Parts: sequence; structure tokens; C-alpha cells
Amino acid sequence: MHRRDLKRILAHLMFHVLIVDDDATIRGMIAEALAQFGWRVETAGDGVEALERLAVGPCDIVLSDINMPRMGGFELFQRMGSGYPKVKRVLMTAYNLDDYVRMARDYDIGNVITKTAPLDFKEMREILSALLHNAIFGLDRYMLETRSRREFLLRTPGQIDEIAETISTEYSDEAARKRFKVVLFELMTNALFYGARNEQGDSKHEWVRDFRLAEEESVAITACSDAEKIGVSVLDRGGKLDKRTVLYWLDRQTTHAENGLPYGILDYHGRGFFITRKYVDRFLINIEKGKRCEFCVFNYFKAMPSPNKPLLISEI
Repeated sequence: MHRRDLKRILAHLMFHVLIVDDDATIRGMIAEALAQFGWRVETAGDGVEALERLAVGPCDIVLSDINMPRMGGFELFQRMGSGYPKVKRVLMTAYNLDDYVRMARDYDIGNVITKTAPLDFKEMREILSALLHNAIFGLDRYMLETRSRREFLLRTPGQIDEIAETISTEYSDEAARKRFKVVLFELMTNALFYGARNEQGDSKHEWVRDFRLAEEESVAITACSDAEKIGVSVLDRGGKLDKRTVLYWLDRQTTHAENGLPYGILDYHGRGFFITRKYVDRFLINIEKGKRCEFCVFNYFKAMPSPNKPLLISEI
């Protein structure tokens, strides 16, 4: 291998990460954990300092707290704007993320992770690594040694209930089984009718339901379990979904009007994303625009360390 090629490969592997947090203890802990992953890590105490660091030389990804003195995370990412278009952006917060969905929509931020106590460095590294490598699809990076693995090809509407029932048998608790079945039903319906068939959500009464997709058009379902969790991937090859659409529908269900009710309480379409976030421990949406879309859900056998759930919508 030519020496120049080797240097280019090594530079790609040693990603440059900027951690922005006004809590010196937290940013130091995160920096130490990510440095052990082989990345070059720098830190900043707020958005103002982060912009000063970026002016010296851009990095590959910025992981920033939301609430900080002088300049917070949303304003930081807005200020970065067109000056750093290739720098990936991830926010983090210790608070209920539902309170920030409207801002995530307004600022076009798809990935907001939660600060747990203790901090979950494993999950943080998995999320950042997937973004840095543009390797966002698939369950395997999130699974330990799998105890079971099942794969299905969804080609007709009649298969949805059958597949959801088969996967949900992983649960011995009846209530948990029913909730998970509802999630799978929502995700497979979205993938089959919107992703594969390109149907419109406001005209469900006009949907054609008697069809069978060709094998190359089918929705791929993968279900895995390991010692700590159950994971399911629902992948369509339509690629019709985009991040802005997901954020729009989540905002409709999480942001409340003056009467105290969600703006989208009467919406007939788009509630599946909200239901899924509510019923599972982790919900990831991976999008390659115009080519494919994947919904990944994970439920852990033990309680998660934080009741606050991350927002994870990755788009390449």
C-alpha cells in the first residue's frame, strides 16, 4: 500500500470529535471515554468557545449539550450553518426530550441523546460511530451475542398481524406483548403502505389492500434478542420518508396548544411515530433518501437508567 493511501486511511479512522458542555466533569468523562475509542477529542465549555475551536479547524462531529450559558446547543448548530456543512451534529440533554421536539424540528436536528446517571458511554459510542462511518443501518452493532434471530419478507398486508404476533411471543408478560405487537403493526403498516407502495396518509380509505409485492420490493423484517434486550428492524426499499417529516409528526403529538392538548390530538395520520417512542425503550429511524428507510426498536429486559428517551433520526 502506498504511504499516502495509508495516511489517508488512518486519518479517516481517527475521527475528530468536539465535546461541548458547561459541566467540566461531564465533558471530561465523555472526552476520556471517546478517546479510548481511538478518536481525537477536544472540548469546549459552551457554544461560543466551540465556534472558536471550529474556526481553527473543523472536526468530524460535534456533541453538544442543549442548555449552556452564553450560547446553547441549538444556537451553536444554527451558527455553524453553511460554514461547516459536513460536520455531523448531535445534541444531548438530561431533561425530558419531548420538551425539545419543536426546537429539534425548527433547527432540523435529528439526533438528541440523553444524559443518564451514570452516563451510558457504550450507547453514546455506538450512536456516534454509526454516524461517523455512515453505517447507520442494521441491528448488529447494537446487539450483544444473539440468542435468537429471525428474518421475514413482508409482501402482503395479510402478513402484518402474523409477523407481529410471531415476534411478540418473546414476551411472557401479556401487557408487554400487546404493546410490542401494536408497535410492530404500526411500523410494518408504515413501511408497507407508505414506503413500498407510496400511499398517502390522508386517503387511507382509498388504499389498495389486495396486492403482493415482488421479492425485491418487499419489506425486510429482522428480529433479534440477546441477554439484555429484544431488537427489531423494519426496512423498506422505497426511501420515501425524510427527517423533516418525522419531526413534524412527532411535534404534532408532543407540543401542546394553549388548551393543554397536543396540536395533533385529532390527527388521523402520523401518530405511529409517537406511539412507538412511547412504547419502546429505544427507537431509531435510519434514512437513505430515495433508497431505503429502516425503523429499529429495542426493548430492554431490565429498566433503563433514565426514563428520558433519546431522539435518533439519522439521514444520509
